[in-house]
Amino acid sequence: MTEFLSVSDGLSAEEAVLLHEKLWALLRKTSEEYTLGKSSSVSSADAQRLLASACFVLSEHLKYSCKTRRDLLSEDIFEAFEHGKKCVLKCCDETRELWKSACLSVPKIPSVSVNETLKSIGEGFYCYNIDTFPSDVPCSITYPLMNAVPESELGMEYVREYLRRLMLENYILSRFGPAKVRQLLIRVSPFYRELLINLCEAPVQNAVGLVVLGKDIFGLRISAEERKELAEIFSAASDGELSALLDSGARKVSDSLGLESDGARDYLCRFAASLGPRIKVSIDNGMRGVFI
Repeated sequence: MTEFLSVSDGLSAEEAVLLHEKLWALLRKTSEEYTLGKSSSVSSADAQRLLASACFVLSEHLKYSCKTRRDLLSEDIFEAFEHGKKCVLKCCDETRELWKSACLSVPKIPSVSVNETLKSIGEGFYCYNIDTFPSDVPCSITYPLMNAVPESELGMEYVREYLRRLMLENYILSRFGPAKVRQLLIRVSPFYRELLINLCEAPVQNAVGLVVLGKDIFGLRISAEERKELAEIFSAASDGELSALLDSGARKVSDSLGLESDGARDYLCRFAASLGPRIKVSIDNGMRGVFI
């Protein structure tokens, strides 16, 4: 949470010092609570975790109150911290409901890591330490997303955003025939269900390729001849033209899948944009590194 300490919000040097003094006072209090009142001295590693958690909770207070760090100068830092913990609890409740919906949205595509991740998230609600380390993610998340959650998201905020993205990807998968998706993933690896791979990447990247070819995206499979055609198209494109092709393809895929919100469409476009570097290095080997 170094950005919490470094971003000044226009504070003067004296005001920044005052804010830091308030933070250190809060850190002393949380350290005493962590040691059950025996000491305000903790290890360097625990001090870093306690400080990160204090800044996280205060950030939640500011976000839900529509305030800035400058407002903390005139507030009781301990009251702000307590309000922040209530905001974290609210986030926790929202995340639990998202988790229930995510469990119901799992597609008919077997994946050990999806199941283990959702199980771990469910168990994490019972061991989430909101009083001491609320910035920690209380579970093991092994299933990768098409677009990873930023590391700046902490605690239940991270889990909530992860579940939002997972549910979007589950919806995207549900729009394709399960049998065709399974056949495609088997071409990635016969053991795909045991691997830590994203289930949505292969269908989406093939769908984008099929749009570029002017083909039906729901067929999913791209033949060797079609890969060769894609290689010719992309090798003749400049960097700007390649980006435009991928963005246009992602938007057409979004239309076909019925993605109406700007957030969902942007999510697909961000993933499509990430294919650019992989396409460039795969042109010489017939696009086998991208399209399946």
